[in-house]
Amino acid sequence: MAMANARSSSARPGTARFLIGAVIGAVGIAVGARIVIPLDPVPLTLQTLFVVLAGGIGGPRIGAAAAVIYAVAVALGAPILADGRAAGGAEFLELPSAGYVVAFVPAAAVAGPGSRSVVSCLARAVAAHAVVLVVGAAWLARTIGIQPAVEHGVRPFVVGAILKSVVAALIVAALNGWRPGRR
Repeated sequence: MAMANARSSSARPGTARFLIGAVIGAVGIAVGARIVIPLDPVPLTLQTLFVVLAGGIGGPRIGAAAAVIYAVAVALGAPILADGRAAGGAEFLELPSAGYVVAFVPAAAVAGPGSRSVVSCLARAVAAHAVVLVVGAAWLARTIGIQPAVEHGVRPFVVGAILKSVVAALIVAALNGWRPGRR
């Protein structure tokens, strides 16, 4: 009986892996925010590369948890946005980039689970980037209108999203056992 109680009170075997994966993913997203090309009203960063990697490598739950940790840290005022400033609470929700950050959560889930097929990984990465662009532009449209949101919140990011998708797909597929010349 004592053994059963000890076992039931301990954490599940996957809990540590889950937490470590989610924290590493969140740190990756924060690092990606610091690699930035300033654009107005939303900067171009490598955050979505790390969002896709978190979901593709860790799976949808770990990836989404990583994005939640990042978004909560931003909402609590951590200075981990692309411009390095802190914008917590209501101030965060007023940022033009808030919708993109919120979209990281479903995007990371879409990016996982990983696969050995580069084509499958690429399709998931492109879909994840599409989620970020659609949700982000919809959020942006609240303040600047639909046409300007597409013009300034989608178009400048399409080529980068495709390039980041290719890089993420190659990394995720390689980590999941794919090798060139092998299906």
